[in-house]
Amino acid sequence: WQKKREPGFEDGLATTLVVAVVGPKAIWVGSVGDSSTFVFRQGNLLRLTREDRDTSGNLTRALGYQRLGLWPNASQQRFLPGDLLLLVTDGITSVLSPKELSELVKNAGDTSDSLSATAQEIIHKAHVRGGKDNMTVCLIKRVALPR
Repeated sequence: WQKKREPGFEDGLATTLVVAVVGPKAIWVGSVGDSSTFVFRQGNLLRLTREDRDTSGNLTRALGYQRLGLWPNASQQRFLPGDLLLLVTDGITSVLSPKELSELVKNAGDTSDSLSATAQEIIHKAHVRGGKDNMTVCLIKRVALPR
């Protein structure tokens, strides 16, 4: 919000934010702007956050728009063994539908290598589709520990 005072930055600078806190049996997510959080559970992709956009597609809230009074969208969800948490920027969701994301993550695997490969595949697919905005993907998988 302070950047608006400088010549050439009258529109200011802003960014979106999505945050996840992962506990032993639950996740807490918060967001501001148009980045999104989903959980993939038993073949279904569930949206946990909503985008802060008006009916014209303009951002209504983001970090940097105002100095005080910004409250994130927040929710809590169970995080079960086998669940996959997916955090993505709008560079991904603007060109890939939830159905397409679901298809891409359904075989993500349990290892860091397989999750990394899935994240790279999502970014590649969004790029091929013509995505122009920033593209960030974070995948977190809850695996069952052997007893």
